Amino acid sequence: MKIYRNGKSIAVIALLAVGMSITLSTASAIAGPGRGRYGKRSGFGGGMNGIGIHMRELCREVGVTDGQRSEIRAIMQSNKTEALEVAKSTAEKRRDLNKAAREVGDEATVRAAAIELGIAMGDAALVKARIFNEVMNILTPEQRIKVTGLISEKEAAIDERLKRMSESQ
Repeated sequence: MKIYRNGKSIAVIALLAVGMSITLSTASAIAGPGRGRYGKRSGFGGGMNGIGIHMRELCREVGVTDGQRSEIRAIMQSNKTEALEVAKSTAEKRRDLNKAAREVGDEATVRAAAIELGIAMGDAALVKARIFNEVMNILTPEQRIKVTGLISEKEAAIDERLKRMSESQ
């Protein structure tokens, strides 16, 4: 994956990345680890599907056929190496940011680490989006509607949790 770094584009990427990092961190804290709809551990982004549930659960929820399931497995397998690569990069950059915040404390160093994390998260989001769209393309229109409903449910649950948190302050 090629990233172009020039003055203006890196500044824009950095701002977007830090914003996305804050948003995802907040959403992760709000969704929190816990037990999902099927009793398995879940949290924000709990799979490479973009809606916070694992692909297996998504397949069950929207009723994919055996043929669709095979196609989804092939999509996941064909993207496995790149998905793992961006996951490792994101984890490494998150550790670097946490270390900079704990040990260094220098604002410039922490911001630089945050920018690097944001870029890694952007790369991961692109892979995740591509996989999600590949999977959506094999679903029927009715199944896509169900997926849209699942996304809405997840977002509503996060909004509700935020509301409760703000009311308790």
